[in-house]
Amino acid sequence: MSKPLNERLAGAIGDMRARLTDMEALLAEADVEAERLASIVAQAARDSIDFALSEELRDKAAADGDRARRNAAALAQARKALEARITERRASETAVAARREKDRIIAERDALAERLRTEWPAIEATIVELLTAIMANDAELIAHRLPEASAEAIARGCSGNFRTGGIAVPRLVEIVLPGFDGKSLDRAWPLPKRTKGWSEMARENMLAQRKAAREQEHREAASWSPYLVSAGNAKAYDTVFYGKAHQGAPVTERHVYRDPGTGSTFERERAEAKLVWLQEPTVVRLREQGLSVERAPESKPTAIAEPQLIGTTSASF
Repeated sequence: MSKPLNERLAGAIGDMRARLTDMEALLAEADVEAERLASIVAQAARDSIDFALSEELRDKAAADGDRARRNAAALAQARKALEARITERRASETAVAARREKDRIIAERDALAERLRTEWPAIEATIVELLTAIMANDAELIAHRLPEASAEAIARGCSGNFRTGGIAVPRLVEIVLPGFDGKSLDRAWPLPKRTKGWSEMARENMLAQRKAAREQEHREAASWSPYLVSAGNAKAYDTVFYGKAHQGAPVTERHVYRDPGTGSTFERERAEAKLVWLQEPTVVRLREQGLSVERAPESKPTAIAEPQLIGTTSASF
């Protein structure tokens, strides 16, 4: 048999382990009892002054009404205390639920942070590598004048000019990707441009000048080739030009004399073909002037001593 309402109310108010649902059910029961007591008080008030009733019944009605009022007042106090306990328990359970929800959100945040720490650097590196490769390939397409679409346009299925219905399609290579290091302001993409100091720029300029000088030397050396030159059908008695005795020799003035046919040793030497290093414009000019100029094999000796001529002239090949 269940306990009376007043005992159950007192137990629920004093029991810190009472369940919220039990207390809420007990509060509803107390409200029903309060209505019943209010009805008794109202009926007793009418009967206590009903002259049609005997004095004994009127006194009994008055006593019932007084008892019902006292019980209703006690019930109201108990109900108020129970309602306070319910409010407290609800707040406690709400706080517990809030703490659990907070713990869930924080745990999810920490898991995401760990994923970012372990996964994002590789993702960032892949993005930067892909965008760098796309831009390099785009530059090659332009340099070789190839009217082809970018790899990005092909992959994304858009037109080669990155426009749809007259509206520009934002390009992936134009995105701004912050660097992962939160302590640095550097961006992951576009790749940051480092500012060079004066000494570094001076050094790079010096190296560039040296490289340009070496390339010029190589071009200059490549412009000289060995030729066998003789008077042939020279138009002039003395043809003057500039050449080198061998690849590494300085450029000097050279002469080709047309053999007058005297038959001297000096003149016979003049008629012999000589090896000399020439540039193409000189070769063309000498041939136009009737000289015999034939390309000599590269394997021929490149160092040729200046001939010692007999006679009053000091100019020769």
